[in-house]
Amino acid sequence: IKARGNVTLKELGTPNASQTKVEVSEKSTIQAALVHPGVTLRFEEQEYTFMDEKKGLQAHLNAEKAIVFN
Repeated sequence: IKARGNVTLKELGTPNASQTKVEVSEKSTIQAALVHPGVTLRFEEQEYTFMDEKKGLQAHLNAEKAIVFN
């Protein structure tokens, strides 16, 4: 998934941990009710891959350009 703006989804990835990548701009926010293992979030140059399931995801870059999860 590539987007210039915010991404809001019910579910990211699949239960069998297939690789899924979400790429957004540095000012975007990614929200998902459920994130499966194998999902990679990329904000410009910063990237994070989930190894475990996460519920209620909200992610964005902070002023230091580090990924922050709420």
